[in-house]
Amino acid sequence: MGGQGRDFDAIVERLSLAPKVRAAVEGDFYSVLYLHTPTLPGGEVGVHSPVLNDTRLIAPRDWGNIWVYGLQIYVAGWLTKNEFRRKSKRLRPGSEVKQYRHTSTDNWAVAVRELRPMEELIEAAKKWGV
Repeated sequence: MGGQGRDFDAIVERLSLAPKVRAAVEGDFYSVLYLHTPTLPGGEVGVHSPVLNDTRLIAPRDWGNIWVYGLQIYVAGWLTKNEFRRKSKRLRPGSEVKQYRHTSTDNWAVAVRELRPMEELIEAAKKWGV
């Protein structure tokens, strides 16, 4: 389970879930960004927020992966969500972009030169045990 703390610091926790058994995380998650499992769960997985008093159930059919097959991906850098919010510029619908003729919805853009170097992220991931 990965997410962010109140100050947008990254939190990653590993849990082992037995069927029909609850497990609590140790970290103080402000937001949950992803859940990862090595295999597809055989039943629903619930995520409960005591602060929001809300539980979200994820059915087996709702899981998906973000693997990209047969393509090359270039990762030029990274930003925290907070940094992206501060540095990004709004692109209104109809804006011209390099990927396609024009945008059809609101988009947000940051210049590559504004990104943090990948080395920082790699070192942080090593510390998190990812």
